[in-house]
Amino acid sequence: MSVTLHGGVTAVSGGPSTNTLTLSAPSGLAEGDLDVLVVCIEDSASSSDFNTLSGWTQLYNLRTSTGTPHRQAAWWRNAPASPGSVEVTWTETARRWLAGRWRLSGHDASDPIPTLGTALNTSRATDTAPSWDVPGLTTPRDGCVLFLATFISFAQFTGSPRFPAPSSWSLTDLNGNSNFNTEQPAGAVFTRAVASAGAVSDATVTPGSLSGGSSTQRGVTGRMFAVQPEEAAPPAAIRRSTGLVFW
Repeated sequence: MSVTLHGGVTAVSGGPSTNTLTLSAPSGLAEGDLDVLVVCIEDSASSSDFNTLSGWTQLYNLRTSTGTPHRQAAWWRNAPASPGSVEVTWTETARRWLAGRWRLSGHDASDPIPTLGTALNTSRATDTAPSWDVPGLTTPRDGCVLFLATFISFAQFTGSPRFPAPSSWSLTDLNGNSNFNTEQPAGAVFTRAVASAGAVSDATVTPGSLSGGSSTQRGVTGRMFAVQPEEAAPPAAIRRSTGLVFW
C-alpha cells in the first residue's frame, strides 16, 4: 500500500498585524483523510508561540535560535466527519505569515507520522546566495510520502525569493515570501513519494532570484517528516481439515 497526496491549500500575509489566521479545507477533504498543516510566522517579539490547536497533534515547533527570528510548526489530524476551516492563533501579534494545509489518504490512521528528521536550526548570511541542508530520515515502510518544510528570515532583497525543489523533491504551492523587502520569513514546503523503506539523504535547499542581500545573519529552520501507509494485511490463511495452515 502507498500514501496518496491529493493536494492542498496555501495562504500568505504581509499585514496587518494579527495573532490569528484561518485556512480553508483542501478540496475533497473527507472523514478519515489525513489533514496536515504547516505554519510559519515572524517572531520579532521573541516570545510568540502557537496556542494549542484543539483536535490536532503537533509534530514539532521550531523558533530560530540565531539570526533574525521566525517560528514554524506542523500538525496533523485524522479528518472528522465535517472538516472545515482551521483557525491557528499565537500569543503575540505578527504581520507576516505563511501557511499550507494538505490532504492525504492511504495512511496508517493510528500512527500516520512516526518518523521525523533532525530539526535544522541555524543561520545564514544573505549577501551571497545562501544554501542549507535539511537532515534526512529513514522511512519506516514502503510507500511513504515525505514532507520537507523550510524557512529563512529574509530582509532587504531586490529580487523575490523562490525555492527550486531539491533533487528528487516536488514543489507545493507554498513557495515564496510573506512581504518583500522587510524583516519577514520566506520559505517552502516540498513533498516526495518514496517507494521503498530506507534511508533518505539530506536535502540541499538554495533559494533563487535573489539580489541586493545583507550580510546580517538570518535565521533558518527546516524539518522532514514521513507519512506512512496503512500496514499491509498478511495473505489469507487456508485451513484444511488436518488443521494445517498454508500461506
